[in-house]
Amino acid sequence: MTKPLLILILLIVFGNCFAQSKQQTGTHEIAFQLFNSEKFDSAIFYFKKLEKKYSQNKQLGSQASIIAHLGISYYRIGMPDSSLYYYEQAIQLYEKEGDNSGKALIQLNSAIVHKSRGSYEKALELLFEAVNQLQHDQNSEALASSYNTIALIYSRQKDYERSLEYHYRTLMLARANQDFKTQAATLNNIGLTYQKLNQLDSAYSNFEKAFIIKDRHGSDKSQISTLNNLGLILIEFKELDKAKTMLTKAKLLNTNSADESLAVSYNGMGSLSIELKDYSSASKYLDSANYIIDQLNLVDLKKDNLLLKVKLYSIIDKTEALNYYQQLQEVSDSIYNRDRISALFEMQTKYETEKQAQSIQVLEAEKELQKVELETNRLGVLILSVVVLLVIIIAYLLYNKFRSEKRNKLKVEMLMQELHHRVKNNLQLLSSIFSLQSKTLTDLNALEAVKTSENRVNAMAIVHQKLYSRSEARNINIHDYLHDLIEQLAESFTIDTEGNNIDVQVEKLDIDLDKIIAIGLIVNEVVSNAFKHAFKASVKSELWVNVFQNNHELFIEIKDNGTGFDINASRKSMGLNIIETLSRQLRATVNWKVNNGTLFKLKMKLN
Repeated sequence: MTKPLLILILLIVFGNCFAQSKQQTGTHEIAFQLFNSEKFDSAIFYFKKLEKKYSQNKQLGSQASIIAHLGISYYRIGMPDSSLYYYEQAIQLYEKEGDNSGKALIQLNSAIVHKSRGSYEKALELLFEAVNQLQHDQNSEALASSYNTIALIYSRQKDYERSLEYHYRTLMLARANQDFKTQAATLNNIGLTYQKLNQLDSAYSNFEKAFIIKDRHGSDKSQISTLNNLGLILIEFKELDKAKTMLTKAKLLNTNSADESLAVSYNGMGSLSIELKDYSSASKYLDSANYIIDQLNLVDLKKDNLLLKVKLYSIIDKTEALNYYQQLQEVSDSIYNRDRISALFEMQTKYETEKQAQSIQVLEAEKELQKVELETNRLGVLILSVVVLLVIIIAYLLYNKFRSEKRNKLKVEMLMQELHHRVKNNLQLLSSIFSLQSKTLTDLNALEAVKTSENRVNAMAIVHQKLYSRSEARNINIHDYLHDLIEQLAESFTIDTEGNNIDVQVEKLDIDLDKIIAIGLIVNEVVSNAFKHAFKASVKSELWVNVFQNNHELFIEIKDNGTGFDINASRKSMGLNIIETLSRQLRATVNWKVNNGTLFKLKMKLN
């Protein structure tokens, strides 16, 4: 090869490398210009090109940074699932790179997304791990954001004392750094916490402080959340004109059509319109809020929206109000279970504390007795007689304490029995209301919805019926429970148990209260579906239910000989959503098989 030809080849190679390097640099600048201009859809296109390039070159740190920005971009355009996908990839890359500081920042971002979706346990797990690293790095800005997010989660879990603790930690960091933006946001959140504690004056005061800081140091857009909060408080104060001014200004400042604060504004305008008796406007505002809420999966705002819809339609359309009330019950179900468990735990804790205190008193009394006995040995027979008298008195006191402890224990058991009795009565009352409502309905879809709700209520009512009839109100025998449940369902759907083959084989196992309710609701949905569809499609319909235990695992198999159904087409149905949600709660695996009928299988751990 001649020397001029070699030089020419080298020039071509270096020229191509330079062109590629220049192209990569240009793509990087364009991506971040679009990102900083909040043109996230376009930024995503360029970030993906950069990520592919860094992946090929095995530049893990740069690749992790670009993927993290993809996660942020997807979150900002209202796609939280895609956001979490990219955050998880970024965390894994930072771990491979050994960059714990970068990992902590992405964990913070990921926790914020989990918080917005209601996954509080996962969010707190990520946050507390991130806080340890951020404290080590002395990254006060990110640390303040972490404290703020932790505070918001505790607030949503109604642990307001811890919420305020972490909010004030955030406020201290923000003031030390003269971070006016974080100061305003934190004062806003402190106001929200006081609002939930129904301390409205304190709430309003903190909102005002936040607004003053935003007005002096922030942009117009930063005022949106505080304007919303001031408007909602003013509705509580019945200062409706001022409330309308605040909420209208917040709505006009918001230029993002899929934003949580805009949903809050629409909810607030809906509430205000109800107060002003402008029901048509109220309906439009609440529907607009609901559209954003469903897009972003905002669980807490969904509950507020449904509460307002129930209030509105109770005035203008009671049938529609019942529909929204049923939706509200489904959204509030997890909150109800948490509150119920918390109340029982509090009762048990109180009982154990009293028992412990009594034990301490007994030990102290015994110690005092030993001291007296030592003194009697020195003082002789005369003092011994006094000691005997003291022993008798102490024994009498101990006996009284024992009786008191026994009465307290019995009282707790009676209170538990009364609790189950009242729950049973309330569920039966609700079932009766559904039954009466079904007699007045002519629309078949509405009638089926009411009937289905009645059966779900009855599935829970049977549990509390059995708990009320037992003294050890914690476990339920699944054999008796499922037989009663299926018999009641057959009666509800007017199924002839003699003309149809219904085979129920259930082992006699005692199952914990929390699990038996979920199991009952799952069986209710599957068997109801068989009675509604399979038994209508065949003259000689058959249903098999088999429940058994093997190696500390519970197996439930339900099969019918109907025509089956398209599982994918039914994914959005209420019944399948209930089954999937409760199965996740039980940490159970579920399988469907449609072949000459429908076969449902569930497997779960019993311990």
